[in-house]
Formats: sequence, structure tokens, C-alpha cells
Amino acid sequence: MGTWFKGEGEMNTIVITVHNKEKTIVKILQGLVLTVSHYTKDFIVVLDGCTDSSNILVSKFIDSRIGSDEKWQVIYTDDVWETKANNAGLKSVETDYVTIVQDDMWIKESDWDAKLLKVIISNEVFAVSGRAAHNISIKEGNFHVVDSVGREYPLGSRTWQGKVVARVMRLLGLKFLYRYCNYTSIRLVANRGPLILRMSELRELEFLDERYAPFELDDIDLCCRAYKRFGKPSACCPIYYREIGGSKKTSSLSRIESLNAIRKNTVLLKTDHYDLFVDEGL
Repeated sequence: MGTWFKGEGEMNTIVITVHNKEKTIVKILQGLVLTVSHYTKDFIVVLDGCTDSSNILVSKFIDSRIGSDEKWQVIYTDDVWETKANNAGLKSVETDYVTIVQDDMWIKESDWDAKLLKVIISNEVFAVSGRAAHNISIKEGNFHVVDSVGREYPLGSRTWQGKVVARVMRLLGLKFLYRYCNYTSIRLVANRGPLILRMSELRELEFLDERYAPFELDDIDLCCRAYKRFGKPSACCPIYYREIGGSKKTSSLSRIESLNAIRKNTVLLKTDHYDLFVDEGL
């Protein structure tokens, strides 16, 4: 993959938290093992209070990988949702980098982990998202995204040209988007899904802030804290994947919980990072 790595051994661990995905989890896991490069051999699956057959299916899938050079670890949590479940996996990582993947992401792009690794190492950023990154400000007391790039805006959202391209790309489909828009963009914060992080700095930050439990905006807070502590922004380098099955936080049963979590955690973000959001130049 080039000379931007110090060594050729494994460098990255994938952490995926799973909740009741019996219809899709095998496809999701197959997508991971079929697309990662040789830099990823460690996989941590956090089974978060599953009440369907997800636990059994994950166990059978791991058994089917016996004989490979992969290392699998399964952690059980008691339906604690994303922030705490992800922390349970993150705290068990032994490699230099970790990538958080959500349980509805069917990744289709080969060597996507190497692509994210290259960006996080060569650009000296804290985190790289395969989905989206943006800058934020406060406008009339509310959060205001002043510059976004990623799946939604492949060429950025500040100009009318970028907005037009985003609309055209969405009409043409994601496969077209990722085939012809290979780019890296630096922003203040990056969104989970998939999100690669530096483990040394993540440990220094003491992982995701569990005040944001059960979920929502904890990744934004993490990137803000990294910017303040290390002076490092985050980045976006989109990879191609399909969303299938719906993640736990966007299921029809959790819409009220999601809204309540956003309201609660918006107050936390404003309290903790207002000094960053009022500066649109970031």
C-alpha cells in the first residue's frame, strides 16, 4: 500500500456493536472480512443486549473463520446502547488504530481500512470518517452546519456548485459517487460510521464521554475534545458502503429516544464547546 506506514503488520482493529440484527448481521460481517486489507486482523464484536438470534449467528460466523489469521473477541453488554457499548469495545483494543463500524453498514469497497489509515497517518489528524465531516457554528441559539463534506456533499456544502453536485450525485447513486469522487477533506469534526481513531490519543481523552449515553453526538464531542487537547482536526475520506437493516438508533422503536438524546446532548455540546462553535473559521 505504499511507504506511509512504519511497518507492514496489523495496525487496525474493527469494533462493531450489534443489537438485534439477525436478518443482516452475517452479511455485515462478511462485508468486513472480505474488504479489509492485511492491516486489519483484529475484530471486536460487542453484543449489546440482543434478544433475537444475533448472538448465535455471530458465534457461528466466528467459528467459520477458524483457520484464518483473524483474531476475534466477543463482548456482551446489557442493552446499554451505542456510547457505552462502543466504549466497552474500544477499551479492549491493542492495536495503534481502531475503526468503529455500525451494525447496518455493508461495506463494499476493497481495502477501505488502508484508505482511512493512509489519511489519518499522512494528514496528522485525530479521526477520519468514511461518511462525513463538517464545521459547526451557533446561529440563533441553534447548531448550524457551516461546511459539510462526505456522503451528503461530496464536494462540500459551502457553494452552490457543491450543493448542485451533491444533488446530482444522489440522483445518480452512491456507487457512481464513490467511483468518481475520491477526495480527502479536513474539518473540525467527523461522524461515526466508519470512523478511524488514534488509540494513544483516544486513551488520553478517556474514550467516549458517557454523559452522552445512550447515544448521539458523542463522536462530535470526541473530535472537539481532541481538537482542544492536541490541536488536531478530523477528516473525511468517503468509502463505499450500503446501509441495510437500519441501525438501532434509527429504528422505528427509538425515534422518540433519539430526539430526546439529541436535545439532551445538544445542551452538553453547547456547554462544553461553545468556544469552538462560535468561530466559523474552524
